[in-house]
Amino acid sequence: MTTFDQNFEIPNYVKYIFVFLTIGIFALLGGRYYYLQLKLESKYSLRSENNRIRQVITQPSRGLISDRYGRIIVDNRPANTITIIPNEFEKEPRALELLARILEMNVSDLVQKLKVKGVQRFLPQRVKRNVEMETIVEIQENALFLPGVSRVTEPERAYPSGARLSHVLGYTGEVTPKNLEQDEYYASGDIIGKSGLEYYYEEVLRGKKGVNYLEVDRYGRVVDDIEVESEIPAEKGIDMHLTIDAFLQESAEALLEGKRGAVVMIDPRNGDVLAMLSKPDYDLNKLRYIWSDLQKDEEVPLYNRTTKSLHSPGSTFKPITLIGALESRVIDEYTTFFCPGYYVIGDRIAHCWNHSGHGKVDAFYAIEQSCNIFFFESILKMGMDKFTEISEKFYFGRKTGIDLPGDFSGTVPSEEYYNETFGRSGWSKGVLLNIAIGQGEVGVTPLQLAQYTMMLANGGTYFKPHLLKYYFDHKGEKIVPEVVTEKVDVSKKTMDIVREGMRRVVQGVHGTAKRAKVEGEVVAGKTGTAQNPHGEDHAWFIGFAPFENPEVAMCVLIENGGGGGRNAAPIAGELLKLFFLSKKVDYAQIKLN
Repeated sequence: MTTFDQNFEIPNYVKYIFVFLTIGIFALLGGRYYYLQLKLESKYSLRSENNRIRQVITQPSRGLISDRYGRIIVDNRPANTITIIPNEFEKEPRALELLARILEMNVSDLVQKLKVKGVQRFLPQRVKRNVEMETIVEIQENALFLPGVSRVTEPERAYPSGARLSHVLGYTGEVTPKNLEQDEYYASGDIIGKSGLEYYYEEVLRGKKGVNYLEVDRYGRVVDDIEVESEIPAEKGIDMHLTIDAFLQESAEALLEGKRGAVVMIDPRNGDVLAMLSKPDYDLNKLRYIWSDLQKDEEVPLYNRTTKSLHSPGSTFKPITLIGALESRVIDEYTTFFCPGYYVIGDRIAHCWNHSGHGKVDAFYAIEQSCNIFFFESILKMGMDKFTEISEKFYFGRKTGIDLPGDFSGTVPSEEYYNETFGRSGWSKGVLLNIAIGQGEVGVTPLQLAQYTMMLANGGTYFKPHLLKYYFDHKGEKIVPEVVTEKVDVSKKTMDIVREGMRRVVQGVHGTAKRAKVEGEVVAGKTGTAQNPHGEDHAWFIGFAPFENPEVAMCVLIENGGGGGRNAAPIAGELLKLFFLSKKVDYAQIKLN
């Protein structure tokens, strides 16, 4: 075991070496400290003051939207946005009034934009979008008095197609306080879908935000773009392909220009919505300039008539009455009723549209000539319960489930409805005469009538109407929405009788919709003239073609348009011509604006 001599002393020369080394080390450290603090103080102080690292949230581009043939109908374009970092901006007392003047904003509105708390005070807050280049230049010229003010380039929506699709596509706008509470993804000033497909598919279209780092000087001017490991690139929103045919859509919009109404065209083989428009509409490219006028317009152009406008369907509902009577077996295809031009029930006289009468009428002629008396007789024999049952089988009285917000369910009257509304003794069988011909308390939307026509066209199969055809997710996987399908519980014989009657409406000698004919094609349809207590009658037409293997079912509504055969049927005929034209001509050769 080793032992040490406790009396051993360290030699003096070793002590001197240790002292000199210690003094030398401290001298070097002191010299370096002096160099950094005194010699380079001004340099690093200026650099620290003039340059700083700023974290910037980068906004993703929203997904593009194309029609069924790949034609882009919603695109993105770059736009200038002015942002402010409140903590820096408020250090300059002249900044508020100066920027308000340059941006042509009220000072109070600008102050409201800057009312943020916590970490948000140190992050850029958007104050104005779509700023012109002249304004950007003026801001740069006054940068000394506008600390924390920056210009960023962000994507905004653009609509290059000639087809407007205003109510289908919808519009975007800045998030509301409620949006901020509901979803932490959003920050003040972010863009969100407000209506239409932009709203319905917001999570698909919006993409994912990124994080970028910039070196800026004390005036907020960008010095350099810095690459760091924690940088996250923004992820673009997903592109969507719709079922819409832009050519048909644009054509329908042109045919309804200057009118109030709606058109819906559906593929009866799968529920694809080929065209869907509400008139009057508006130009989405000009929305920010005309928004105030649109809100005050008495024609209500912001209102989507295809899914929200409830009207009596008139004679387009007579096939429902006929189906109910045939399925109840209170009549068959050989049953006839005599039409003298009027019908007496109690102390009430109800008229046929043909006051001279149709004479002896069977089911086929009743549909072809739209004879009211035949349907009065039919509904009184089958009763209200059967009428309500058949209406509900064809999905009336419920929402269609289309991928749009604001899908109204409409109304289908029943005994329970009348008892609750008028009391058990407050109504009589006379109300049956009204609903038998699609009047009274029956209320439907144009989309519901198009959906019903689809089921008549294909012999009784329901497909949920839909606007999304497919999209590719971020993994490259093709996503095709599942289409709800259901067979309507109505016999083939009944459907064949109704369909033949509808064929005669257009193709027959006495048909009420001969103006919907298309040369070389067999078209089936039904006209309707719905009474309107607030003005002239509404004009309806529903139809499908070709008769044997239908490829399109449609509904046309002209509000206050008068007779359906005179005003709605011709528009349907023109659209059907264009539909078949587009199938015969290469799509690329069809010139659109």
